[in-house]
This record gives sequence, C-alpha cells and structure tokens, in this order.
Amino acid sequence: MNDEFAVEPTAFGNAFELKYLLEKFGFHNGRFIVSFPSKWIRQAYEHAQDFPEVEQARVKRLLDTYKKTVLISSGMNYDKSKTWPVNVKNIIGEGTAHFKGVIASDSNKFGYPTLNEVDADFFGTSLGLRILGTTENYVLIAKRLLQMSHEIAIVDPYLKMNDPKRKNVIQAFLEIGQKGNCYIFIILARYERSCMKTPQAFKKMLIQDYRPFLKPKTELVVKLIDDGNSVEKMHSRFILSELGGIVFDRGFDEFPGQYVDLAVMSEQIQDHHCRYLLDPNAKNDFQIIEEHPITGIVR
Repeated sequence: MNDEFAVEPTAFGNAFELKYLLEKFGFHNGRFIVSFPSKWIRQAYEHAQDFPEVEQARVKRLLDTYKKTVLISSGMNYDKSKTWPVNVKNIIGEGTAHFKGVIASDSNKFGYPTLNEVDADFFGTSLGLRILGTTENYVLIAKRLLQMSHEIAIVDPYLKMNDPKRKNVIQAFLEIGQKGNCYIFIILARYERSCMKTPQAFKKMLIQDYRPFLKPKTELVVKLIDDGNSVEKMHSRFILSELGGIVFDRGFDEFPGQYVDLAVMSEQIQDHHCRYLLDPNAKNDFQIIEEHPITGIVR
C-alpha cells in the first residue's frame, strides 16, 4: 500500500501507452507516481506537443483525468543540469527516496527499465498490509487519502467517540487531513453502540474533545444511525472519499503490540459506498437518530 514509483514524464510514446501506465496507479491500486521533477505534468504535456493533434488531445484528457489521483508531490530537489536517470540515482543514493520501482524513457547506464520492458509483475501487489495497531501507523497509511480528499467519511458501527483508544486515532485523522485539502469530515456510527445518556451530552463531548482539533470553517458531522431494519447493515470499518477507501479490519481502536489488517477498497465497492453514504440524494434505508455538526472556531 502507498508504494511510490519514479516515472520519467516522457516515458510514454503515445496516448495508449500513457493510459496503460496511469491505470497501474492510484488509490485503487495502492501505488502512486511521485512528481519528480515537481513539474511532472507540465513536462508530460510538453512531451506530447510533438504528437499529432488528435493524439495530443487524448494525452491531455488522460493527464487531466488521472493527475489528482495518481500523482503525489515529492518535495525533492531536481538538478536541471543532469538527466532524469542521474537525478533519480542521486536521490536514491542519498536516501532521500525509496522507490518501489523506476521507469525511464530510454535505456540508461543504471539499468532502469523503459515502459516497454516492464510487465504486470514489475508493479507487484499493493492492496493489503499488516501493521501494528498504533495511531502513528494508522496515520501513516491513511495520510495520503486524508490529505488529497476534500471530504472524508469515517465509518465504524462500533465506534465510541468518547473512548480514549479511539479518540486518539480520530483526532489524529482530523489533524493530518487538515494539513492537506480536507475540510469536511463525516463520521457514521451505530446509535446503540455510540450514544450517550442525552444528545446534549454527546454534543458537549464533541465540542470538548474534537473541536480543538478543527481549523476555522472545517466541519465535523457525526451521524448516529439505526440500521436494525436495514437490508444493508453496517459491519465494515473504513475511511472513504471520492478518491478511494481503506478498510480497517479491527476498526479505529489502538492495539499496541498487536497486528491489524488494512486493505485498499476496490473501485466497485468504493463507488457503491460513496453512492450509498455520501451522495446527497442517496437512497439508503437506515435511520439517523442523532446528527451532530460542529465547526472549528477562530482562535
């Protein structure tokens, strides 16, 4: 999961090759292309200017479609006086980067393969992971999805937000997400497991324990639901956005010294959950018993 690859921005010779390449990356594949150099997209556009006009349009459409879900920033220095393979070799040697794989445009003295020389096995499988159940590890895995999404749903039918073991994780998710683009967090939990004595007590807990972690205008909406009569009962625990999803096998509890399983959500399942849970016009069959929106305050 979250494997990083270095791909030269001129590694494709036509739109078909670019499509083949980009489809290997993104949240649903558990791997990403690092923007190295930082103007990766611009250089890919410029590379395509030598293509026929129709092919240029196809390339532009592909780059515009995939750039938000496939490319991640690197923040690494690029020496324009040196070739791309030399730059990659240098940052790897310095320990600045740890790439799962490298794809170059042409044959080179370092043995980095070209796109025509790689097959499906080259990319490996990146859809699951077993980690120690700590807040730090959860954040490390979820960071990219949290920061690249504008809206995140945290779904856990067994979540008790006043439980310290879970509170630490949710608070950390709020903090790390807001360092990126996320400004709306939606939490769905089962009412019978999450409720407190009164709605007022639940709201007070949210204000006391979670509002301090919200920036001004960031919104946290907690929905406590009754799915007792639903055809589709809540059982999985996951984070979700329009970009992708990650399933947390044991939820958002901390399990120091114990291993937990995490998995990339398939595109089909992620699309279903988005339509069922996030779409304003969703036709879900559960009942919202309590809904608690809070926003950050200006300090």
